[in-house]
Amino acid sequence: MKQLFYITLDPERALGVEDLLPSYHILYSELNQLTIPIADKGINIKNIVPSAENKIRCTADILRHPATHTYVKEVAHGQPNILVFKNDGNIAKLAHTYNYTLLNPPYELNSKFENKIEFANYLKARNISQPDYVIYDKFGDVDYQTIASRFGREFVVQFMFGYSGNSTFFISDESQLKALQAQYPLRKCKVSRKINGPTYTVNACVIRLGVVVGGISEQITGIPELTSSAGGTVGNDFSQRHLNDTLRSYLVDQTMLFGELLRKEGYRGMFGLDFILDMQTQSFYLIEANIRQVASATYVSYLQRIHQVVPIMLWHILELLDVDYSTHLDLLDQEAEEWINNGISVFRLSNDRFGWNLHNNQPMQASQILFRNIKDYTVQVIEQFPTGIYRMRGRHPEDASLLENDDQYMAVYRLREDGWSTLCLLARGYNIIQARNLNGFLVLTKPEKAIVEPLGEIGRIQVLEPAFGSVTDKYPSGWIMDVIRCIYENMRFMKFMEA
Repeated sequence: MKQLFYITLDPERALGVEDLLPSYHILYSELNQLTIPIADKGINIKNIVPSAENKIRCTADILRHPATHTYVKEVAHGQPNILVFKNDGNIAKLAHTYNYTLLNPPYELNSKFENKIEFANYLKARNISQPDYVIYDKFGDVDYQTIASRFGREFVVQFMFGYSGNSTFFISDESQLKALQAQYPLRKCKVSRKINGPTYTVNACVIRLGVVVGGISEQITGIPELTSSAGGTVGNDFSQRHLNDTLRSYLVDQTMLFGELLRKEGYRGMFGLDFILDMQTQSFYLIEANIRQVASATYVSYLQRIHQVVPIMLWHILELLDVDYSTHLDLLDQEAEEWINNGISVFRLSNDRFGWNLHNNQPMQASQILFRNIKDYTVQVIEQFPTGIYRMRGRHPEDASLLENDDQYMAVYRLREDGWSTLCLLARGYNIIQARNLNGFLVLTKPEKAIVEPLGEIGRIQVLEPAFGSVTDKYPSGWIMDVIRCIYENMRFMKFMEA
């Protein structure tokens, strides 16, 4: 298989199949606790260290760095193939300058769809179901009574660009609207009907053979303890607790149809779609598309491997490397090599790819929960919480007899005043497969000296069980929130003031 260099600020973006591919290199530049456990697995990983002459603020800066060219020149055989999380014009230009083969699809389509107004117009032109909306050239022109008469007293305002929900606002009364208008009177915006129901994310990949759907999860959003944004995403639950066979089939079918639209645009590679489910009518509406690698792709890929489903990251990489799907893949893991090659072969020869996708997108008992900087200012971590594989002892008082001595663990943290519940660090590790093998769960947090902007991620936990106790729950299970509170309490931050 061809050599591949994944270049990223955060090495987590490059994971999912790193221990399967024989010629895979990760070049990163960010303070990170994952580096040592990744290197311990024998993965080729290189930290590109910034300097006064070579500052690093984005992926393009890593591409420019002399250490990147030195490393690539030393280990590359022929013209280097590079992959990034999110392509842009600057990265494409630099890759051409340095004679690297940039595997990422052209960035223009994703840039177009990131504009929420252009995306809405794209869907409208193709009669794809979306919430009813109105476009305003100036947000200050929005009249509450006019919109309320059309959409109801509660509605959604979105500006053209944003991340982690910071450009989406839920309006519930006129005073709230006027306060927001005072801040952003001249912004162009989309005002939409509010749909009451959960949002589901679907990962997929356009390949030469068709459209592969891989990973259906409910977005966890707006938990005040985890994010200061009412529409901010703070995790994914893969139990599909609101879905039946009909709704699941609809998501797979619509994702495959959208993938075919992308194919007509010349697109190849991974993409993700967000659908919101109207709980009253049991109807889905498409609300967002990411025409690039999806943020949850790493975790989805590990979960798929646990269930012996060809991981979405592998499809993405194979397609962009122009690998012949009819040839046998030689992978580092011989057991995985057998079922992965079989899975690819079945998809390639299948006359029912919808059925293949539906079969491989059944509910998974797993979730990940993110916790963000909820301050309105940037912070710096001055005391970190160790990343690794954990076990919670004494989740119930009757489990107290299962508590082992503290010295059997790398670290122990008390969770509750009753003394029964403890959070125990079992081992260093970086993925949910390793955690599953130790009957634990994964905690990933920012390291000491890391700088986290408002709404930036401080950490996450990944568990092999649903985030919610029932179909009606709005908050993650109590023990999960206990663990997050414990992490917050044992990390220390200071307000960051840039020199």
